[in-house]
Amino acid sequence: MKITFVSTSAISRTLRYQMMRMQAELVDRQSEVTTGRLADPGVALGARAGFSFSMTREISRLQGLIDANSLAANRLSATQDSLDQLSGITQELLSTLTAGVSGVSDTDIVRAGAKRALESMTSVLNSNLNGEYLFAGINTDVKPLNDFTDPSSPNKAQFDALFLGHFGFTQSDPAASSITGAQIEDFLDTVVGPSFLGAGWQAAWSNASDQKITSRIAPNETAETSATANDEGMRKLAMASAALT
Repeated sequence: MKITFVSTSAISRTLRYQMMRMQAELVDRQSEVTTGRLADPGVALGARAGFSFSMTREISRLQGLIDANSLAANRLSATQDSLDQLSGITQELLSTLTAGVSGVSDTDIVRAGAKRALESMTSVLNSNLNGEYLFAGINTDVKPLNDFTDPSSPNKAQFDALFLGHFGFTQSDPAASSITGAQIEDFLDTVVGPSFLGAGWQAAWSNASDQKITSRIAPNETAETSATANDEGMRKLAMASAALT
């Protein structure tokens, strides 16, 4: 009988190797328990590993769409709430105007109502969600609307310049009281309207982009998921309010 000697160094290395292998397997098993997926699909699935990798990528892509849709849904919900507020502001202004043409002789009431409408409109259009302005289009980091009630704002300066250029005197001039209805109508139609509905809006009133945010809501489908202060309805509400202040 032949006796083979095994050194204590070999035994030590074998035990150390086994310990390291067990530690590595423990890490893999813990990962599988946590993620619910194989730690090494290539070893476990062999030729079908490619299918597993493809499915993993597809799951990640769909999860990304779900997350993006959740953000878009929150943005649209907040935008809808803001639009409802703007509708209420418009109705309140219309009620004030109706009272004005129905015999209320105090113009200060109408002017106060118009100022409230402008302030409320500015607040709504400058609202934000998660640090992004809802009505700025793709310029989500820029406040969309300048504050007309601020005497130093560019839109207030623009409107005053339009008035002075058309009538030859300021709004606070005593001569303003002699302006006729026909003259005011001409001013609104030929000066104010083209300015608000044309390039004058973005020159002094709005910092928003015409382009709205587009989100991918399905693998082959996109949708606009934001609004912009440059929409015609916003311009007309601002024009009516500014003309009455």
